[in-house]
Amino acid sequence: MSRPVPMDLGFLRGGLSISLAAADSHGIATLCRVLGCHFEDSGRVLNLIVDLDKAAEALACIETTRRVAVTFSHPITNRTLQFKGCDAQIVPVQSADLDLCRVHTRDFAAVLGVYGWTHEYVDTLLDVREGHVACVRFSPDAAFEQTPGPQAGVRMEPGT
Repeated sequence: MSRPVPMDLGFLRGGLSISLAAADSHGIATLCRVLGCHFEDSGRVLNLIVDLDKAAEALACIETTRRVAVTFSHPITNRTLQFKGCDAQIVPVQSADLDLCRVHTRDFAAVLGVYGWTHEYVDTLLDVREGHVACVRFSPDAAFEQTPGPQAGVRMEPGT
C-alpha cells in the first residue's frame, strides 16, 4: 500500500476544474477533463469519471502504464493541488456516478458564473452522457502544491 498523501477533502469537493493527465510508454502526455470525482478511504483512493470519447487517449495510456496525475484547481483563487499515482485502473462506473457528475457540473457552473459563464456552457463543456463515461481509480502516492507562486511544484508531505 502506498504511503498516505495529504488530502484537503473540503477543498477537493467544491466547484473545481479537474484535469486528468496520463502518458504513454514513450512519455508523450495527454490530458482530459474530469466530469466528477468521488473519494474512498478518506481520500486514499480517488475515482475520476471521464468521457469515454474525450479521454480515449488517456484511458489507453492508463491501460498501458497505470500512471496518472490529476489536478484540482479553483478558477477564482487559482489554488491548485496535484496528485499522482502508479496503480490506476479503469473500473466500472457506479450507478451514483452520473448524479455525482451533475452535482460537479452544477457546482463548477456556480463558480464560473462569477465570470459570466452560464450553466448551459459548463453543461456543454463537461457533457455528461449516460453510457459514455468511464471511471479511473487510483491511490495517490504523491501530492504537490501547484498554485502559481513560489511554492508551485513543492511536494506535499503528510501533515501539511
